[in-house]
Amino acid sequence: GYDARAEWYETTERVRARLARWLGVTPADVTLVSNSTEGLNLAALSLLLEPGDRVVVAADEFPSVARIWDAAARAGAEVVRVPIASEPARERTLLAALDSRTRVLAVSHTHSSTGTTVDLERLAQACRAHGTLLFVDGMQALGAVPVRLSNVDVYASSFFKWMLSGFGVGVLVTSACARAAMRPAYRGYKNMNDE
Repeated sequence: GYDARAEWYETTERVRARLARWLGVTPADVTLVSNSTEGLNLAALSLLLEPGDRVVVAADEFPSVARIWDAAARAGAEVVRVPIASEPARERTLLAALDSRTRVLAVSHTHSSTGTTVDLERLAQACRAHGTLLFVDGMQALGAVPVRLSNVDVYASSFFKWMLSGFGVGVLVTSACARAAMRPAYRGYKNMNDE
């Protein structure tokens, strides 16, 4: 209960630090969430997008990756749904869709239907060259393939699949660059002064 609050906070900080070391990020980059969909929505709804900004996603993306941009589209951002003609061309096709107005490339690390795992480092390098943030759903990958996130801007995953945990626990990793482009979508006592 409440009297054990300090113990719970200490446990949470230890978990954040261990996750950060494992994923190649800092503890400040790690937020515990309920699941990957919550993490992706939290990041997308916090991102400051303007009319004319572009968000690029594959046309066959999982709903938790594709639908999180509905609010951005209503606010005037352009959501570009890129058809993927073949799995070997998935990365190349997505990268070809980036331009100077592209603020976000949103992908699944491992695609839920095809099983294709994209090269996050390659995507991150191209995103950096365009000034684009890389948003990644890691649900099908975390615990099954190597994951290093030092160059990824947003990565969210639940732990119930390959991490073999129960439901209701996940992680959201956000880079300092991504956080600088966000305003918290939710307010509470722990982020009263975040702007």
